[in-house]
Amino acid sequence: MVSDAGTPNICDPGAYLIKEVIQNNYRVIPVPGPSAIATLVSISGILANSFSFSGFFPKSKTEAFKLLETLEPSNYPVVFYETAKRLLSTLDFLEKEIDVTTICLAKEMTKKFETYLYGTVPEIKKQLTTIQIKGEWCIIFTYKLKIQKSVSSLVQSLFNEGLTTHQILFVAHKILKHPKNEVYKHVLLNKQPD
Repeated sequence: MVSDAGTPNICDPGAYLIKEVIQNNYRVIPVPGPSAIATLVSISGILANSFSFSGFFPKSKTEAFKLLETLEPSNYPVVFYETAKRLLSTLDFLEKEIDVTTICLAKEMTKKFETYLYGTVPEIKKQLTTIQIKGEWCIIFTYKLKIQKSVSSLVQSLFNEGLTTHQILFVAHKILKHPKNEVYKHVLLNKQPD
């Protein structure tokens, strides 16, 4: 099996072919090749004795919050793939919703048009205005979630204004797009006894 998009079976359906080969008692022999994950981690400048790789960055805000909330306690850098089509919206999300401390992006690693970007999220967005965004990207970053503090203070403010639990959930989830389970957790923590 050969792939022109990096290492087979990393975020592609190669696992199905490998499984069939193994089940039919054929020998599987890996031939090491370029891996975007290992390549990016090695040149990112981010200490990554351990890191989390989670495939492509989630498409929805809720899924992204849920995944990043799960990964945050490890305090490891996280690595994702991202498409050119969604790269800017993902960076917008990281800039507005997540406290990214360090970040590095790359594409076409080990190839003629390899590109590496370093800096803050706003700096990287600015760098992207001067190059072609085409191709798949690999991103590594460290972060802290800022939603905990902002949702807690939002819920407390809405309670102080006399809103009901149902109204708070509507405002925070439907209008401001915070994850519903996160909002509800803070509603329970901030709710005054009757």
